[in-house]
Amino acid sequence: MEPDATFELSRIHTQWLQMQRQRRRAFEKLEDRRLLVAEGSPFQVNLQVKATDLLGTITATADWGDGTSSPLTVSAAATPSKIKAKIDYSLDSGNFFHAAERRLALETAIDNVLSRFTDDLAAIVPSGQNTWSAITVNPSTGQQIQLSNRNILANEILVFAGARDLPGNSLGEGGLGGANARGTQAWVDLVLSRGQAGALTNPATDFSVWGGHMSFDNATKWHFGLTTEGLDADETDFISVAMHEFSHVLGWGTPSALPGSKSAWERLVSGTQFIGPNARAEYDGTGNVPLENDGSHWKRGTTDEGMMTLMLPLISKGERRLLTPLDLAALKDIGWQAPSTVATVTGEHVFGDDGNYPVSVTLKGSRLGERTIKLSAPVTNVAPTLTQPLDTVAIVGQELRLARLGEFSDPGFDLPNATPPKLERFTFRINWGVGSPEETGDATIQRMGSAGVPTLGFFPGVHTYQQLGRFKVTITLSDDDRGTDRKEFFVEVLPPPNLVISADRNAISENAGPNAATLTIERIGFPLDEPLEVTLSSSDSTELRLPATQTFPAGVSTILVPIEAVDDDLLDGTVSVNIRVAAGNVLSNIVSIDVLDFESLIVQLTVNRLREDAGRRATKLTINRSNTDRDLPLEVALFSSNSNRVPVPTTTIIGENRQGIVVNLDVIDNAALDGEETIVLSAQAEGYFVGQVELILEDFEPLQLVTISGDLGEEEAMRNGEMEVSIPFLAPGGGIRIDLSTSSPADLEVPTSVRVPAGSDRVRFPIRVIDDLLFEGDETVTIFAMANGFVSSEFQVTIIDDDEPQWHNAAFPVDVNGSGNVTPLDALLVINHLVKFGLGPLNPDRDLPGPPFIDVSNNGSIEPLDALLVINHLNRR
Repeated sequence: MEPDATFELSRIHTQWLQMQRQRRRAFEKLEDRRLLVAEGSPFQVNLQVKATDLLGTITATADWGDGTSSPLTVSAAATPSKIKAKIDYSLDSGNFFHAAERRLALETAIDNVLSRFTDDLAAIVPSGQNTWSAITVNPSTGQQIQLSNRNILANEILVFAGARDLPGNSLGEGGLGGANARGTQAWVDLVLSRGQAGALTNPATDFSVWGGHMSFDNATKWHFGLTTEGLDADETDFISVAMHEFSHVLGWGTPSALPGSKSAWERLVSGTQFIGPNARAEYDGTGNVPLENDGSHWKRGTTDEGMMTLMLPLISKGERRLLTPLDLAALKDIGWQAPSTVATVTGEHVFGDDGNYPVSVTLKGSRLGERTIKLSAPVTNVAPTLTQPLDTVAIVGQELRLARLGEFSDPGFDLPNATPPKLERFTFRINWGVGSPEETGDATIQRMGSAGVPTLGFFPGVHTYQQLGRFKVTITLSDDDRGTDRKEFFVEVLPPPNLVISADRNAISENAGPNAATLTIERIGFPLDEPLEVTLSSSDSTELRLPATQTFPAGVSTILVPIEAVDDDLLDGTVSVNIRVAAGNVLSNIVSIDVLDFESLIVQLTVNRLREDAGRRATKLTINRSNTDRDLPLEVALFSSNSNRVPVPTTTIIGENRQGIVVNLDVIDNAALDGEETIVLSAQAEGYFVGQVELILEDFEPLQLVTISGDLGEEEAMRNGEMEVSIPFLAPGGGIRIDLSTSSPADLEVPTSVRVPAGSDRVRFPIRVIDDLLFEGDETVTIFAMANGFVSSEFQVTIIDDDEPQWHNAAFPVDVNGSGNVTPLDALLVINHLVKFGLGPLNPDRDLPGPPFIDVSNNGSIEPLDALLVINHLNRR
């Protein structure tokens, strides 16, 4: 940077916008979208809308033209703007913007323009030799003023706002400010371009601005509302004028103030046409966009998508104009970065009747702007749909009445709020197939439909056939738009009705229960499409029971009914019962069923399991009769399946007026090895079912042990003895094996088994005492005898001990050396003997009697346990 270098730039541009006071209404472009759809089906809305005129969150509502409206879904991918306007009211000497309503209107108008741009504007912050002066117009006086070294923040545009009496018909003026800058070249470039490099070229390809001024006529009757509500015909819309003037501040229509240079706007002006590529692409016409002769406004009458553009030289009272895509396209052409402002509007609606509906889609910005788009919704009629009737039957000469002969559905529904109202109506025709005139009438609407819910209805049919046969019936349904549906079905005309019944058996037992038999009922000649109730009767309901009524479901000709048998507790033999079914005066045939009496003898035992040695009166046999009529005595025959073991009387008598009798039973022991036996005891009497009971007879054959010899002991003379085991009967061929054992085989020897020889009932066997050389006193040993099928036996013998305690200190077992005390020496004496002779039984021929008493455990053997017992005693002490 050269320290003494000075650069100056003074650029002032003021555009005066003359507003003629003529009424001219803007209009929305009509978008005729003919998306053919059938009634009852969704009509889809999918619009791409350039929302340059809408500020804030965009919402959309559809008036569907059928008396209903609903919200639509709006999705927009707008990039948030970084640029903000700082509005300075300090020069508003007349307090035009004193009211908050006016300031809000101005700020909203400016925001609607700035919110479209994503440029990055560098900050202007003077310091040192880098200074500058902002040159603008005082909006309250119209005089040029100069402000030194104002700080402008990054992405900030400074606007001085005020009002005065503007000449002629002018409503407002707006212009960008100029600047004098001194300092380094980089500083001057920054002031002039704010980082937009194209603003420094000639011709310029971009636009830069620190800000400017906006002045409004203080004698005009303004409308300051954010919406057009209350915008009267004698008022001028302030927001429209404010957006127009601020667009001039941003360079729209602005020429260069320097001789020989062209602004970004001028670069794109050719005569009275604007040649910017974005504007050309957006223009409703073809080619370049025409300009007024001043080159700073669109030519009068220029529209964009059917709307009057914002940047026309004139505006009418009572009219609001907002930024159009064409206005924004021109700003993009001079260098402003404006991403897509396209909003997608989607939704759907179901029309209930055919017609061509005028649909109005209204879009609103939450802060500013409203737009209406017109659509056309051509809806075609859909014919109603008849449900296929089922074939049916009729009785000749009787009226056939079908309450819901023709059931139908239709996707259409009433539109009572439409203009004119549209109400559903359906008519029907029935051709009964016999050449008679067709039956006609209006169908009944059972349920009026709605979106996604069809309209439902029906119509009846009544006819009397005078001849038998099968007839084809044709039904036709028509809606009020001549849509029709036709169905055919057949009527079988039958003779007068009849009921036919049958049972699956002709005899049942009275104890057979609820489903003892099944009654089949067939209806013949009755209308099958209707249910039929029949009544059932039994000639004796104490024997057979039936439901009072049964119903044939519609379409069913045969039903099955359970027959219940009744157990009456009477000895009444076989009873014949008649069954009949009726429907009104139509009677069925009669079915007869025999009910077999079921009275039984009930036989019970007080004890059902006995041992064969139970003897006399071992159990009691009780016989009861099940019936309640007991006036006469009853003779009962008794039977035993084995009278040799359990004999019974041949007969017994249950006395008159008595229910039963008790018989005492004896059990006979057959002294044979025959195991467990089941004996069946039966009672029989005329007219009764046999009663039976089972008695389990357990075999009882005990073994018996006796001793033959005298005392037994370890002395040589007492060591051998003899015993005898006997059975309660003579052994059969081959004999009977008896297994023997003892409770102490180390003290007493017996054979492992003996055999009782055939024809004998006993056998003897030897026993021998074993001298164990241990001092243990007299000892009792049990001898056991067992054999298959026999009750085991046992016998105890006493063995007299003749041993002295040779190797055991009975008085103090752990005192091995007999010293009267226990020391480690006692354990060592045991260990030394183990080391010398090893472990095992003590032998009088080798091992001398104590002391030392090395058999501490007194089991006749020397083993580590003997030493351990001493050691444990020492540890406990």
